[in-house]
Amino acid sequence: MPDISLITSLYRSEKHLPLYIERVQQVSAQLELSLQIVVVVNDATQTERDLLKTLLASDTVEVKIINCERETLYASWNRGITEADSNVLGFWNVDDIRTVEGLTEGFRLLSAGADLVDFAFNIQSDAGIVTQAPEYLHDKLHPKTGVGPFFMIHRRLYELAGQFNENFRIVGDYEFSKRELVREANTKRSDVIAGTFVIHGGNLSGGASPREWVEFNIALMFLREYHFMRPVDPELFKSVWAEWGDDAPDAPVEILDWLIGDDAKRRYQKYTYERQQHPVLRRIRLALARRGLWRSVEWDVHHG
Repeated sequence: MPDISLITSLYRSEKHLPLYIERVQQVSAQLELSLQIVVVVNDATQTERDLLKTLLASDTVEVKIINCERETLYASWNRGITEADSNVLGFWNVDDIRTVEGLTEGFRLLSAGADLVDFAFNIQSDAGIVTQAPEYLHDKLHPKTGVGPFFMIHRRLYELAGQFNENFRIVGDYEFSKRELVREANTKRSDVIAGTFVIHGGNLSGGASPREWVEFNIALMFLREYHFMRPVDPELFKSVWAEWGDDAPDAPVEILDWLIGDDAKRRYQKYTYERQQHPVLRRIRLALARRGLWRSVEWDVHHG
């Protein structure tokens, strides 16, 4: 049995795959633990198949390649966990960087009784690199308190809390981390930098996709934490909501009206405009709204 199993989901990943393979080989060569990589390839292209042969040929890491039709990220995570051989589990997005120190610390904590470990990590963008402290707070439900991109779990937590919800495309890890059984588990925050989240313009998470907050709103419906919801494009919400069908969470009529009713589009447009204002003007507007001197949709959403 390998010490650690990491799951990677791929779809049209040719641009990132060569560097990912190089990083996996570097980390596995330096890691003083046995590592297994479970790669779930969605609708594989010939280029992806050819590139993965290089990874399969590595003598420092055990590799499993699973081919499937296109599915959501979290369906691939569930598929990968089923095929993984270790009880210490994590995820490695093809465009991110993982560290030996993070994997070593995760294995240590999970082997010592932790069920979930969240880590500090770097964020790399055109503006440079900044370090983000561990995000996960088990006693808070706001989306900003979910797990970071390099969290690790013990298999017993997965078996206790259940599979990732495969209807999500972006925030299934947040929803999983906020389930009652997970929040009551033995969770740890580590200041060890577990990796680098690379912002390149094609990311789904990190605020790059308008779908992200549509999904956060749906996750918050499951939690019945409606006060954390944000205005979103009502047409996009309707489209995503229709995808869920009978699996959609129950929600009060007034909440759905707030999201897709007659005033929803105006509220969303105003909220978006205010959020995109110059920072100085935004601070002035919010200060005036706090004193009741200015009407602000953003203020009402976050403080109403």
